[in-house]
Amino acid sequence: MFFSQLQGRRTALLCSEQLAEGNSPVPHFSISASTSHSDHSAHTKSASVISSDSISTSTENFSPDLRQKMLLISARLLENPPFVLDGPLGVINRVEKIGGASSRGENSYGLEIVCKGIPNESWRMTSINEQYELCDTYPALLVVPANIPDEELKKVAAFRSRGRIPVLSWIHPESQATITRCSQPMAKGGGYESEDAYQNAELVFLDIHNIHVMRESLRKLKEIIYPNIEETHWLSNLESTHWLEHIKLILAGALRIADKVESGKTSVIVHCSDGWDRTAQLTSLAMLMLDGYYRTIQGFQVLIEKEWLSFGHRFQLRVGHGDKNHADADRSPVFLQFVDCVWQMTRQFPTAFEFNEFLLITILDHLYSCLFGTFLWNSEQQRVKELEDFSNPLYASYTNHVLYPVASMRHLELWIGYYIRWNPRMKPQREITNRSTSSSERASSPVQCVTPVQTIV
Repeated sequence: MFFSQLQGRRTALLCSEQLAEGNSPVPHFSISASTSHSDHSAHTKSASVISSDSISTSTENFSPDLRQKMLLISARLLENPPFVLDGPLGVINRVEKIGGASSRGENSYGLEIVCKGIPNESWRMTSINEQYELCDTYPALLVVPANIPDEELKKVAAFRSRGRIPVLSWIHPESQATITRCSQPMAKGGGYESEDAYQNAELVFLDIHNIHVMRESLRKLKEIIYPNIEETHWLSNLESTHWLEHIKLILAGALRIADKVESGKTSVIVHCSDGWDRTAQLTSLAMLMLDGYYRTIQGFQVLIEKEWLSFGHRFQLRVGHGDKNHADADRSPVFLQFVDCVWQMTRQFPTAFEFNEFLLITILDHLYSCLFGTFLWNSEQQRVKELEDFSNPLYASYTNHVLYPVASMRHLELWIGYYIRWNPRMKPQREITNRSTSSSERASSPVQCVTPVQTIV
């Protein structure tokens, strides 16, 4: 998939630079490492995956600096439970399809949880779903309350739609307030929890419409932007699609979750019907608001891989890959709406995101192109070079800053750079990317004027 082009540094031989400098002999072993982000306090612990033949490798032939590095790696192994670092083969098949590393255990959800300091006294990791028997749309590794044994989890699965039990998505590094996701309960055939059974909980409905309403809204939007735009009735036509109203409701819902967790120090559980459409939108956007790590290029990849891919958003059905029936009732722009919401946030906070809108557009393009593969490009150098195209030159790392976007129609605008970029009659007023001009290919091209963006919040 597309992410394979962006992960040149995420999976590599550890200490390769030290080996090159010291010219030391190299025994046959492989190491896969997940780099931590220095500005992310909850991700300072780097999880490493070492194959079985590397553990018994002697370090006598290595330089002192390299031996010290390898001993440090061994110490990290002792600090982490083996099953956290060594994912089942089913996980690896999933990771290879999304462009991750093929090394055993390189799983976004598993590694992300290790970086957040789990297991702890409140949460534990379980491999009960290792064979995908508990829930075939959940990842193999799950994080659940520490005081709930696996046998109880099986009973809980029978109470939730499609067995999608409440599992941890994000935990606040200071207050330990959490964002948990699941599907609707099966009581009375499905619906929502009874407030009488949860006396200390507040039940909130966010009024986000279902996939059928969203599909119709996108159809109306397509009609007013392509092939012709009727300028005299543009605003009224745009309003009639209700597209920005849906974007507002999704943003407002995620904002409410983030505020509950950050300001109220309250744990939140999120679910829609089956927990793979609106739930993914809300949890991932709330995490993007709360956690600066997910506003980096690498962190945004982890966010999509974890909250969307690992937790079973139905990309094939929602996008319609391989299906000639364009009237399929399962199609819906759920993921597109999520990316649109991210774009709205980048407009309101132009320096808070490491990536630019070109990355968002590229992700959406390859969502529909079906061009994927772990082995794209020829070297790590080429993969690293591609990051330049997706970098935001205005990015400033906001450590421990929570974003509170304005979920108001007055602050929302149609994403011209995506929806109208192919309209021959519409000339964009600003270029769609903030690409750097450091590469030789762009050095000779004429400089385009970029209108500065002012954000008032």
